[in-house]
Amino acid sequence: MLKKLSSQSDEIYQLSAFAFQYEQTPERLEERKQEKRKEAIWGWMEDDRLAAKIHIVPLEVSIHGQPIKMGGISSVATWPEFRRKGIVRKLLQHALEEMKKEGQVLSYLYPFSIPFYRRFGWEVTFDEKEYNIPMHHFKRNWQLDGGMIRRMQNKDDVSILETIYEKYTAQFNGMLLRDSHWWEYRILVKKKLIAVSYDPQGDPDGYILYEVKKDILEVEEIIHLTLASKQRLLHFISNHDSMAKNVKMVVAESDTLPLLLDDPRFEQKMTPYFMSRIVDVYKFLQQYPFLAHKENVTIDLEITDDFVEANSGTYRLESNSKEIHVEKLSKEVASSVTIPIQQLASILLGYNRPLELKELGLIDGEQQHLEALDSIIPQTEPYFADFF
Repeated sequence: MLKKLSSQSDEIYQLSAFAFQYEQTPERLEERKQEKRKEAIWGWMEDDRLAAKIHIVPLEVSIHGQPIKMGGISSVATWPEFRRKGIVRKLLQHALEEMKKEGQVLSYLYPFSIPFYRRFGWEVTFDEKEYNIPMHHFKRNWQLDGGMIRRMQNKDDVSILETIYEKYTAQFNGMLLRDSHWWEYRILVKKKLIAVSYDPQGDPDGYILYEVKKDILEVEEIIHLTLASKQRLLHFISNHDSMAKNVKMVVAESDTLPLLLDDPRFEQKMTPYFMSRIVDVYKFLQQYPFLAHKENVTIDLEITDDFVEANSGTYRLESNSKEIHVEKLSKEVASSVTIPIQQLASILLGYNRPLELKELGLIDGEQQHLEALDSIIPQTEPYFADFF
């Protein structure tokens, strides 16, 4: 049976430590209890014993500049004796119902298996681009402009990081809108070194979170608002040449660092990262910041969702050159575009375009309707810089 669990219950962390294979120290246990106090945690009980669990993290993300409530699925785990009994399916179904009640119209998760979560309507919508760069590649003339780098000494300056991050997110789609709890328990708790970039006028315009271990400078996060701040931070990295032989970092897919280095030949790896799912199609379409079509146009979307049947149906998008009106039709019509729930998330989060998916046979529709749909979807690069 289902049961809502307290974030202060030791048994949920015992299961997590076993499932994800980490040592649970008393200090880390207390940190995790604080970190997860805002999460909704549901367990499946067998004879009053915890068999499996799922966490729903209440978050907000920026979808083409529009704040959208998102439920993050996290820490899904089952004790071995209860596996392969369909318990996780039940937990996922309940989690989607709970998210819908809370107005969380979108959901993210980091998959242990992409095929597994695709069965329940999630789809890859974010990639992770990783660099492994020899330190000597950073030794060059960075054309600095007179600004400076200053290391942060304590958490009192977190508002500086928040302001920089908020400005940075505007250029990407799907980024997390971090609140103070997230900064404290997901970012600063890692106790990384923090250095802030300032322009010649003394205004902060970038930062880097990093650590140096075993000859490797590992960048947890590097955020820059201008080319000058990017160069300033890269020069700062180069000043660690006596401590590290290599630099590892994760960046957005469109990152231009290889063009700035004299030698761009270094290890670059692209990997599927987070998956997304639309929890409530109708409400998500209503909140989505479509671009108004230059002409009056009507697009009927036939959405299929095998896991949440209430999402299946025909949704009419009508543009009058100023705005898009969304309506769920009560009866069947000759649909213009047929889209599974997975591909709908992929399209609306900007990971794939409609015509691209049509060529792959993943959606169906006439060319003119697909072109009309493509024209009302903003083209903002998807990027998710966090983890849960």
